[in-house]
Amino acid sequence: MQEKIIWFWMQLKTCLISPGFYLQLICMVAVVLLAGSISIPDGKNVNAGIYAPAGGYASEIIENIRASESVFTFHIYDSREKLDSDVAAGRIECGFVFDEYFDEKFESGNIRKAIEYLCSPNTTKGAVIQESVYAGFLRSYSRIILEQADGQVFDNSDEARLEKMLEQNEEYIDSSYLFDTNLIKVDCRDYDDEDDETEAAANDNSVKGIAGLMIFMMMYMYAGKNLTGRGNVKAALKRSDAVWFDFLGITASGTIPVFMMLVIMCCIWFSDGINGVGRQSTGILCVAVLSAKLVGFILYSALWITCVTRLMKNRMSYYAGIIVIMVFFLMLCPVFVDLSQYLPAIRYIRILVPLSVLYL
Repeated sequence: MQEKIIWFWMQLKTCLISPGFYLQLICMVAVVLLAGSISIPDGKNVNAGIYAPAGGYASEIIENIRASESVFTFHIYDSREKLDSDVAAGRIECGFVFDEYFDEKFESGNIRKAIEYLCSPNTTKGAVIQESVYAGFLRSYSRIILEQADGQVFDNSDEARLEKMLEQNEEYIDSSYLFDTNLIKVDCRDYDDEDDETEAAANDNSVKGIAGLMIFMMMYMYAGKNLTGRGNVKAALKRSDAVWFDFLGITASGTIPVFMMLVIMCCIWFSDGINGVGRQSTGILCVAVLSAKLVGFILYSALWITCVTRLMKNRMSYYAGIIVIMVFFLMLCPVFVDLSQYLPAIRYIRILVPLSVLYL
């Protein structure tokens, strides 16, 4: 065992003194950070944001919106900049900013452009969310309209008449006044939306997949350098020891990149992932789960590549095989698209490739 530890550290030091290793590491970090910053539209995103002055009619309208029966979840922001960044990043579908002088405009009846609507190219349900906000606004504003109209339509003011009009207005605003709900009972099964049990960011699958592919490629390229076994320590070892030497060397070449991937994923999660809007904060548990997956990934990858080096003795064909392997990985694993939705057998076949460990 001691000699195997020495082999591991010896080949890890070899990686650390190689300029090419650092160049590959920098490229991996840059690509993963770029992938993590890309916003992928989420068809199931039902979050919207509101930024408004404290108190006044704005607070009353917000209460109307949040109390209404709606599939959308409205989050109150205390910073316009935070609202803008969340809309741009796709963490919320859209945002609404109440004018600084909203109360004055509300009372005077000059409501034009009183609420600013924020959206992005990723917004798909903005028009429906606007209707929910408008319904909450109209519940409060219709009272102002009736109070102003009472003095204009009738010669005298009558509190009882105005009260009756306001009561009828509440009835008309309530959708149950118009719709007669008839619930049809059907047999159904419980549906557990796995997307709501978020393990990382909205596009975690792509980020993990891209990082995993790059780490695998670095390990694969390292193994190719020692493919012939000539002129290195492996040439003096027994056959079984040479296999262990290759396995430990390939593992060593992926150790630093895997650690970097863990750090990057944690930064992405805690900056705008785990603690983001609509996400469950699982903290250390997520880090522990990802760490276990990465350990399994690097060991499985080292074993997989060691077997490939035993099958391919020609360095030319070995390096050419990386293209086929990458395509094979992309087809089996949901890096960009999950083909198992169309061909369920892929869910079982993907176990044959190391990248599948990251998606367990």
